[in-house]
Amino acid sequence: MKITVNGGHTPTSPGARKYLDEVKCDRAVKDALIAELRARGHTVTDCTADDRMPYPEELDAQVARANASGAELGISIHLNAGGGTGCEALYHPASAGGEGERVAARISSALASLMRIPNRGAKQRGDLGWLNGTDMTAVLVEVCFVDHRADEAAYNRVGPAAIARAIADAVVGGASGGEWVKDSKGWWYRRSDGSWPAGEWLLLDAWYRFDDDGYAATGWREVGGKWYLLGDDCRMLTGWQLVGGKWYYLDDSGAMATGWRKVDGKWYWLDGSGAMQTGWLKLGGTWYWLDDSGAMAESTCRSIGGKWYAFGASGAMISGEVPTAEGGDMVLG
Repeated sequence: MKITVNGGHTPTSPGARKYLDEVKCDRAVKDALIAELRARGHTVTDCTADDRMPYPEELDAQVARANASGAELGISIHLNAGGGTGCEALYHPASAGGEGERVAARISSALASLMRIPNRGAKQRGDLGWLNGTDMTAVLVEVCFVDHRADEAAYNRVGPAAIARAIADAVVGGASGGEWVKDSKGWWYRRSDGSWPAGEWLLLDAWYRFDDDGYAATGWREVGGKWYLLGDDCRMLTGWQLVGGKWYYLDDSGAMATGWRKVDGKWYWLDGSGAMQTGWLKLGGTWYWLDDSGAMAESTCRSIGGKWYAFGASGAMISGEVPTAEGGDMVLG
């Protein structure tokens, strides 16, 4: 596959800077990504503008070099700013429902899973020169926020090489030539260059977590202050999972949810351990009812223990008395 990559800014047009420096970081990720893609057998050009080019000359140069490369895919590396947190990838509205949106979504998801920061997802932008000017499928990757401490910590923890591998995995699939190896201790993954992941996430056919000793994890693992569940086959799990007779919900990044969580239009309460609750729940002096499936009762009346109770749109139990459907008084609380 022919791919062109750039670091989105130049020292003359430096972009964002606070806890992280966008120019330094996007150059580091760009260089690592080019090396990673070439190592996997792809033809890759660097369309980054010259360091002394100011804006908008640097942007025009990036677009012109990308279009001249004959690439099938263009990737521009950036870091975000403005007080938010998380990663996202941008695509042109003309690519909605097409390859641009799909590539952007995969990249954003891969970075969120690796860095353990919010997945802001694939977003349409019709006002960016890189996306408007390129004549191939193109995405603009916002790796993280330069002005958020958690994002800074995530970037420094995983490093540009791991970020580059995650982007490459999302774009062209898992590294070619690698193989799973099992020994007396467990499973580990040998890359084509003989190295192996340790203390990191790796996206292959699914996400895998490797402990510091290089072995693929199973069961619960705490990473970056969040809990993740790896199956018996070492794949990271998402969605509802039944463990030890209790239900847990793992979001799209694999992180275990706690507190209120809306799933498929219904609200559920997960306690501090992540376990889904059922029955009566009292929070801040307010009573809620969670049925046997864990779903919160809302805008409805329920017969519970031989008495009728009403619940408002927020799920809070309504105190007092209201008429029943038969015209009598309904006993509440």
